[in-house]
Amino acid sequence: MIKLRWLFVFMLMTILFNNKAMAQWTPQPSGLPTGISVFSFHPVDPNTIWAIGLSYSRPSQGFLKSVDGGKTWRVRTIPNASGLWFGSIFARDSSTAWISTVDFNCTLIANILKTSDGGNTWVKQTTAFPASGGCPNWVYFFDANNGVSMGDPTNGYFEIYTTTNSGDNWTRVSKDQTSTQLTLTSIKLIKAL
Repeated sequence: MIKLRWLFVFMLMTILFNNKAMAQWTPQPSGLPTGISVFSFHPVDPNTIWAIGLSYSRPSQGFLKSVDGGKTWRVRTIPNASGLWFGSIFARDSSTAWISTVDFNCTLIANILKTSDGGNTWVKQTTAFPASGGCPNWVYFFDANNGVSMGDPTNGYFEIYTTTNSGDNWTRVSKDQTSTQLTLTSIKLIKAL
């Protein structure tokens, strides 16, 4: 009987604790424009958030940026990105960000674009995904200089590029350092590094 009483007390405490923890969450309006869904975002401080938004009626040719913690968003387009889909965004601060882009079929154009002026201008990082058929899925930076980007396989192995100078030059990881059997778990591990 004593064990049952302690089990009941434990369950009651768990319920009360969980309700108290859940009570700390309050719904917030997203501030996103109607018809836009965010599928990749990167906050850099409590106020600045970079994101890629998707309108299901057309490719994601732009990005979103909030400077008030997500209360309001400004939708911005990237010149010369017509017909491209954006895979991911990674931001270092309120001025610097990278976006991975590709044409819808991963057959023609694959890019990593970088901005250093808050998104006003974007520059193609020419040494990443130079061959047709590249399909960069994401880009990630460990610090201001060292980054990695991974894409679908071309020429028999996954395209993984690294940079040590903020993306000015990218080097493809050689075939003997990758595997055609790269699993989703391995990709997540690489991204986490």
